[in-house]
Amino acid sequence: MKLRKVFVTCLSLLLGLPSPLWALHPLDEPVVRAIRMTLPSVVGVRSRKAGGFLGLGKVEPSGQGVGIVVSRRGYILTCAHLVQTATPKVPPLVLLRNGQQLPAELVAVDPDWDLALLRARLPKELPLFSLDRISPNVLGQTVLVIGGSLGVRQTVSRGILSSNVQRIRLSGQRPFYFVQLDAAVNPGNSGAPVVDLEGRLVGICLAKVGGQAVEHVGLAIPGVLVRHWVTQLLEHSDRAWPSSVPVNSLRSRKCHRTSLSPKGLPSPRSRRA
Repeated sequence: MKLRKVFVTCLSLLLGLPSPLWALHPLDEPVVRAIRMTLPSVVGVRSRKAGGFLGLGKVEPSGQGVGIVVSRRGYILTCAHLVQTATPKVPPLVLLRNGQQLPAELVAVDPDWDLALLRARLPKELPLFSLDRISPNVLGQTVLVIGGSLGVRQTVSRGILSSNVQRIRLSGQRPFYFVQLDAAVNPGNSGAPVVDLEGRLVGICLAKVGGQAVEHVGLAIPGVLVRHWVTQLLEHSDRAWPSSVPVNSLRSRKCHRTSLSPKGLPSPRSRRA
């Protein structure tokens, strides 16, 4: 039967006919392969806050999104806005696929880039998301947003890269870079990896642009910037955290701000919005 399928498929290709539907097993589809490659290193991130007067009330959820495991030492990358309510007494939670919830230390946060680094005691068998494999980000390429849309675990949306790296500068702030995609971006996708069909990082899902006149405009932090930011932090983990501000960190480490100039991004002389 297998030989017959191979023969019919080859004959269809030679004659220019559409390939039979059963010629490609679902597990062999490029989208499915990319998802299976990426999903095991994706975890949920739930932010919390203390309610009531002066924060003395009951601890309650304040948001939920996604993070990716980037180091064997338990480091998890996510969005800064997702964990902005975290404190040492009310840390964010990391949600594993088996339902386990682990408290996480907020190690470093950079509000300008909207990136944050958490650390938790993760199982050793949890695979890492490789930041060494960055997508070339070709305009129109297929992209996948792998996250937890609307609080549902392990969701995926598909689209294309609508705009390559763009740069804007708000008054008094560093330049902000983003890529645009038309894949569905919903609450719960913050911090989700956006990957291409090879499982390479396109960016980290940030937000969507809303409004009656706007459709299918999702924003992501470019992968080249993400890799540069994380690499600097991990390389300096025994010294200072460059270009980041420890917010309510359990460590009393002094922060030193430095200027990031990742390769592959527009120069500071690019046009301003």
